[in-house]
Amino acid sequence: MYLSYREIDGYNAMINQILTTRGYGKTYGWQDKVLKHVERNKGRKFMYLVRRKVDIDILTEQEINPFKNYMIDNYTKYFNEDGTEKLIINKKGFFFDNERVGYIFPISEANKIKRGSGFADVDYIIWDEFLIDRESKEKYLPNEPKLFMSLVDTVVRNRKGVKVYMLGNALVFYNPYNIYWNIDKPYKKEAKLFQNGKILVYVKAPKEFIEYRKHTDVGELMQGTDYEQMALYNRFQGESNGFIRKKDKGARFMCTLYLEGQKIGIWVGDYCFYVSPNYNLAVDERYCFDIFSQQQGVRLLTKSIRNTPVETVINAYKIGLVFFENQKVKDIFMRVLTKFI
Repeated sequence: MYLSYREIDGYNAMINQILTTRGYGKTYGWQDKVLKHVERNKGRKFMYLVRRKVDIDILTEQEINPFKNYMIDNYTKYFNEDGTEKLIINKKGFFFDNERVGYIFPISEANKIKRGSGFADVDYIIWDEFLIDRESKEKYLPNEPKLFMSLVDTVVRNRKGVKVYMLGNALVFYNPYNIYWNIDKPYKKEAKLFQNGKILVYVKAPKEFIEYRKHTDVGELMQGTDYEQMALYNRFQGESNGFIRKKDKGARFMCTLYLEGQKIGIWVGDYCFYVSPNYNLAVDERYCFDIFSQQQGVRLLTKSIRNTPVETVINAYKIGLVFFENQKVKDIFMRVLTKFI
């Protein structure tokens, strides 16, 4: 009934995005797989990623062990007779019986790794809970996907067979990573390969598991809520809110917005605005919202949008007069919106 990593690995992708129903065993599954692997193969290790260096401090100072639930289910192996843990976490990584079995590393420090740093003993890279909820105060790092790729390159180099697992819930599909890799949601499919088979996107919403969880205490508690749509039915945030439609044939182009390597166009209809994947670079009104997107002829907006077309569009959004030609441009625009609302 739970997620099978054998099925995931059967797609033979290097990077595996697993975006499934909550409670389906994403985390428990990789922990079981990785710990058994390092036990059978002495000296081999995994790398556990966090976003910022402070996240390591939080884990270690508050004694938050990501493996705790798995360890309790396998108590005799991972606890001493006096109840102390055999698998511990500190700022240097994960240790079992005082032997390192895993590294812990912040993506924010990817460009600070010393040349010659050796990670040839790493067979698995884990990026658990990599997506950020729109309502969270946490933010993605500037140029985060590029930092992530730099780190993966440092660890993997020219080796084959290293697996990267990126785990998340149904939050925002068109997040910085999928925008960076130009990945579209696999509608009406449980899984799809991208980038010549190197990236798997797995979005299975298993009927048997959903039916089972509906009748748990938490499942009954969430019935009829928007949280149920995300956590149980794996429907990504914003996809049920409407406002998706094609622009009028007579719509006039207004400006181009740049964000994280992507360009979207703002168009003016008879009584509303449209956000579209189509744009016109012959029109000089061009705006970006991060320093990595700035280029000649593009105005950088970081704090104030007063007296710009962006202010006009955001004000129109507040009263329901902005529509989106597809979900991808909607998710990109929402990332602009959260910077100024």
